[in-house]
Amino acid sequence: MKRSLKRKRRWEQMQKEQKKHGRVKLVLAVITYCFALLFAGLTYYYGKDYYHKKKHCTAVTCGNNIYYQVNEDGSRRNPKKDRAIFHVPADGEHGSWDIFADGTYYAKKESVRVYYDPDETSVYYLEGELREIPVVIAFFAAIAVGMHSVGVLIIRNFLKTRKLPDPGM
Repeated sequence: MKRSLKRKRRWEQMQKEQKKHGRVKLVLAVITYCFALLFAGLTYYYGKDYYHKKKHCTAVTCGNNIYYQVNEDGSRRNPKKDRAIFHVPADGEHGSWDIFADGTYYAKKESVRVYYDPDETSVYYLEGELREIPVVIAFFAAIAVGMHSVGVLIIRNFLKTRKLPDPGM
């Protein structure tokens, strides 16, 4: 009789601990899925912008550097960035416009190719600007898939260990 009473108490204590661990697992799964959704959203955002620009920006022109500023000291505390302003001259259909570009790559160039949408000149990209975007898209997609897989494993483990076997009282 004493032995079965001890076993019953121990089993009840194990059930309480299992409930506590189950809640922790569910919270971890929810957090993991939130991060997976965040990275999936970033993948969609960057992918949509990249493919839209690649598809619609078919016209090419040349922009001339009219102003540049280079941060010579290279310190991180200096709020000034390397930047340049390129002037795109008017053609037969569109007026002239100025393009602002950040980065040392653009600040030290005299001219740059500008790819733009002939229907809407506000959609454009500069030569070399979209070079790293496919890598970023793949990186965010890999993180999203990894986080989703971790969430599935956590939920699977939770469902597997949710109920303790009856000790046979």
